[in-house]
Amino acid sequence: MGEWSDLAETLVELDLAIEDLEGWATKPEDIDEIKRLEALRDDLFLALSLHHVPARLRHRLEGRDDSHLPRRFAIDPRD
Repeated sequence: MGEWSDLAETLVELDLAIEDLEGWATKPEDIDEIKRLEALRDDLFLALSLHHVPARLRHRLEGRDDSHLPRRFAIDPRD
């Protein structure tokens, strides 16, 4: 259950980060970051709705620099 709570919290944090970036993003790299975060948010939302975290998404989340994002995810036998 903790994993799903962490993922839901991460989804909220991504929404806030996207909202913050949208407020001041002007450079192409800022826009690219918004698009990357939006894609990650969409994948995370899908994983939460399906109650399944694909290995690809797990690796994307684990590779992030953000210290506030969860780092550990249970390995799902469906992967």
